[in-house]
Amino acid sequence: MYDLILQKLRACLAQEDREAALELVRSASAAGVIQPRDAVELMLAVRYGTLELMIAAVDALRSGVPGSYRYIPTADYAAA
Repeated sequence: MYDLILQKLRACLAQEDREAALELVRSASAAGVIQPRDAVELMLAVRYGTLELMIAAVDALRSGVPGSYRYIPTADYAAA
């Protein structure tokens, strides 16, 4: 079931449907399928990340290395 959720999440991201992806992560977290820490990081990546970052986060979870991607949002002025 865990891999099925991640496949659905990746399909939502491929269609760039962030809202559906967020709802999928929320429901998987509420059902206990995804650990809370990983769910929060996935939500941050989906909400604020680029498509490449979102796919990398899903791939990291699929490979069995949860929490390895450590998404940290930065302010626009901090990049200058």
